[in-house]
Amino acid sequence: MGAAAGVPLMRPFVDAGWHVTLICPDGPRLDAVRRAGFAWLPLSLSRRLVDPRGDARAVAEIVGYCRRERFDLVHTHNIKAGLIGRVAASLGGTGRIVHTMHGMPFDRDTPLAKRLGHVALEWVACRFVDRVLVQSCADEATMRAAHVLPARKLVRIGNGVPLDRFDPERVSGDGVRAALGLAPDDVLCVSAGRLVREKGFVELAEAAGAARARDPRLRVAIAGPIDEAKADCLSPAEMARARAAGVIFLGERADMPEVIAAADVAVLPSWREGLPRFLMEAAAMGKPLVASDVRGSREVVCAPRGGALVPVRSAAGWADALVALAADPAARARMGAHNRERARADYDIRAVVRRLEAVYRELGA
Repeated sequence: MGAAAGVPLMRPFVDAGWHVTLICPDGPRLDAVRRAGFAWLPLSLSRRLVDPRGDARAVAEIVGYCRRERFDLVHTHNIKAGLIGRVAASLGGTGRIVHTMHGMPFDRDTPLAKRLGHVALEWVACRFVDRVLVQSCADEATMRAAHVLPARKLVRIGNGVPLDRFDPERVSGDGVRAALGLAPDDVLCVSAGRLVREKGFVELAEAAGAARARDPRLRVAIAGPIDEAKADCLSPAEMARARAAGVIFLGERADMPEVIAAADVAVLPSWREGLPRFLMEAAAMGKPLVASDVRGSREVVCAPRGGALVPVRSAAGWADALVALAADPAARARMGAHNRERARADYDIRAVVRRLEAVYRELGA
């Protein structure tokens, strides 16, 4: 979970008088963290899969912070940081450790050798944890089947978004559409994520070109930063081909409610997901959803009532789905209304905060 993404989840704890410290590498999103009242400690953890020197330094830093600050509870996130952080927090003397799984690195779609390696690493890390939280039903089932920790330590907590911020009655996308130079009848499909191949943006770009050839009103825009630290970061040539196909790269945005409000359809072509926040945000904004047919996304996209699911990496499937929705504004309206009601019932961040607080209290924090 990114620094800024964690603010809505942890801000209520700050407001209730908890002292919350974020331990992560420096970055441009830390201003939001500081404004939210969090303390921050720097971490020398790189995003490379294996970085012996940097990883050892990060372990030493976490151990030192835990011994100095004497945290009542440490809550880790993400795969690499979670594996390292759980062990280091225990070595640092922290008595209560919680970890949240964001996606599943050892599901059935993962190559066998890689899957077995992740299971082994997770088994080790789970020896140092009091609770593991999962967001989706699929991830809960996978964790239980892997037998990496006792069943009593596994909690499905779900995920949510601030419904007051992602509210179509409060937010307008007119400014974004005007800035993009869209005509009133243009059909804008918006996606979001780091600009890496596993997010499916290469296939989406190919689909955008094919779909626009069939319906010139279709436009595709992607919001998100270039992630040069990842080996599968989109290359300049790939981005150039995407632009030639009509894709608009919006860069990293602080106004995602307005960007989503400008969309006619929200799309997420990822190869794998946990429980994607972008789709929940778009559902809260009353948008129809189209996503790859992968775990996590399947739990948010209630097809066909709320949108459509497309085979993974299928540019042709994506082109068909985009053209079909562009041609049917009534269907888009029905899907959007269904998603808005479902978001109100299932994706309220306040409910997730209450479940998280219950876990903390159960552990005596």
